[in-house]
Amino acid sequence: EYLQKEEDLGLNDDDFEIICKQKVNGRTFFKITKEELRSAGLGLEPATALVNFAKECKDKKLRSFSSYLSLSEVLAEYGYDSDGIDSILLFSISASVLYFLISSANETVSFPATVVEVEAGV
Repeated sequence: EYLQKEEDLGLNDDDFEIICKQKVNGRTFFKITKEELRSAGLGLEPATALVNFAKECKDKKLRSFSSYLSLSEVLAEYGYDSDGIDSILLFSISASVLYFLISSANETVSFPATVVEVEAGV
């Protein structure tokens, strides 16, 4: 499906049928060679286009964080001033949102002091 959206590859329905029949997907796609695609029945041009596209995708994936030298630099890039991942919250919810959720369920609401202190930044 992903490859069908890539119009620059110049693949036709026959090419996609060969790829599907050979069950080329995921990791296989990044490791496949032009010779393997040719022996599966793809023409030279589509085989070359696919191998080049796979290499470009793999290079893009590897470049995502390749410019960072350390974990602390990656964390700093995303606003975490720490050498570890302990400061990254799984999710956060404000006291006001929590109050709304509980009160909309028609239940009595009482906040522990720690929740109020966290919301107030204490």
